[in-house]
Amino acid sequence: MLFNSAQFLIFFPLTVIIYFFLPSQLRLGFLFIASCIFYLFGTPWYIAVIFLSIFIDYFAARLLEKTKGSKRFFILCISLASNIGLLVFFKYFNFINQNISWISSFFGFHINPFIITIGLPLGLSFHTFQGMSYVIEVYKKRYKPEKNILKYALYVMFFPQLASGPIERPQQLLQQISKKVTFEYMHARNGIRLILWGMLKKVAVADRIGVFVDPVFANPSNYNSISLFLASILFAFQIYYDFSGYVDIARGAAEVLGYRLEVNFDNPYLSTSIQEFWRRWNITLSFWFRDYVYIPLGGNRVSLFKTIRNLFITFFLCGLWHGAAWHYVAWGVLNGFYLMICHLKASFKRTQHIIFPAYISIPFTFVFVCISWIFFRAQSIGNAFYILKIIFSSVIDHTTIGNFMSSIFLQQNKPEFFIIVFFIVIIELVQIRTGKIMQLFNNQPLAIRWTIYSSLLWVIILAGEFGKTSFIYYSF
Repeated sequence: MLFNSAQFLIFFPLTVIIYFFLPSQLRLGFLFIASCIFYLFGTPWYIAVIFLSIFIDYFAARLLEKTKGSKRFFILCISLASNIGLLVFFKYFNFINQNISWISSFFGFHINPFIITIGLPLGLSFHTFQGMSYVIEVYKKRYKPEKNILKYALYVMFFPQLASGPIERPQQLLQQISKKVTFEYMHARNGIRLILWGMLKKVAVADRIGVFVDPVFANPSNYNSISLFLASILFAFQIYYDFSGYVDIARGAAEVLGYRLEVNFDNPYLSTSIQEFWRRWNITLSFWFRDYVYIPLGGNRVSLFKTIRNLFITFFLCGLWHGAAWHYVAWGVLNGFYLMICHLKASFKRTQHIIFPAYISIPFTFVFVCISWIFFRAQSIGNAFYILKIIFSSVIDHTTIGNFMSSIFLQQNKPEFFIIVFFIVIIELVQIRTGKIMQLFNNQPLAIRWTIYSSLLWVIILAGEFGKTSFIYYSF
């Protein structure tokens, strides 16, 4: 079920009403059933896959509590292998076989790849990582295994964050599930506000940007350098508002029900470096790879060569996690290369004292992020290099950057473009001043606050692009 669908508009209010009218001892069971119904609207036959993952990880954690010595590591490996195995089969099986066929043909052997027609279970990449984090935390003895299988199942299947995260640790979400929840007006108000804000970012901005961006990346050779340049810049905002909009809706829905989900974005395009960007972008996934891949490999506590190796392994896997295609891997490796340069720069003492002002470092960081997004969005690595070639050759041909920028506005006379720019400016200004704006907003009378909520709803209805239905990260 999609957050921006008519089904969710009916499903969520009914779920909230029934949930709070039920006796407290029945609420967890009802919330689990509601989460199953939510899942069944997406890929119904694959609910057995998530149940299998839940049972394996639940019993693995229980065994870890009772087992000592080297057997604990064996149990951990079984649990991790089962989760990774599900990912490999459903997400990477065809990708692996196609590459085996290509490599064999390169050496003169012809092998027809064995391709299976199979869909990707909803949220598989997210809930397998969440399950793995639970088992690892139990293995490290940082969290005691949950004895109630219903609570653990709800931790994995909690519908607000089931499809695309945030990836929750057991210390955060599972502990909340074990506590009694009561209805609080403040939580409901904050949750509804987050839902509306997320819907605005998704349907009024991200999907409107998609109308411009998607055709350009589908056939880049049909467009000039100005269109390619604009599409590359706008995609950075499309994926940001699409994904952060989803997370806002997820966090808002959870808060209405009395639960708090982790913040997953922190104004990433205001980052002054690539390191800072990855501390602000998809925070729960970034920290997952940091804690369970980068640090176990040695992190930056080893030699310079091994630190660079660890960065590349981590971001290679991060890119591959996003999709079974080499352009995702290229995006990950490119970000690993960025971080390698930053690490090498910091390792030389003579450059450590150089600090660029924010008005220089923020735009430069944004440009490098946008370049990496081209590899993420392009349909192939070849298309990504073609787009970069056309953009940079055109910039070089212009006498000044000012002429290049002015030509953008001369060629782009569509009102949609200026509507997009208007929304981006407003949203960024609001997000920069969120604290003060919310403090001022909360001090207003109830009638004024709900008038603003109603106005925001009308903006979503009137300005939203409802032809698109899927969130970008649903495909991961």
